[in-house]
Amino acid sequence: MNNMDQSQGRINVNVNFEGEFAHYLIEMAKVQNRPIEEVIKDLVEEKIEASKLSEEDDKMDEGEIALAELSLKRDVLGAKRIKYEDIKWR
Repeated sequence: MNNMDQSQGRINVNVNFEGEFAHYLIEMAKVQNRPIEEVIKDLVEEKIEASKLSEEDDKMDEGEIALAELSLKRDVLGAKRIKYEDIKWR
């Protein structure tokens, strides 16, 4: 990788896969009728996006924390479940 690639926000990586994982990637590429490089690029991008989302989800506001605590208190083993249809609305 050279500095020019980095400054342009692009990197090239050479990675070797073996065994079951390599076989899985080959099969994915065949099924999708795409080059393995594109399949791997998509998988990496999906993983990065999922990581970003999970980091955002880890940040809970006060209301979400209070609701989670309340649900834990109310989720009692053996408690009777009430169906929506059984509630007597005024």
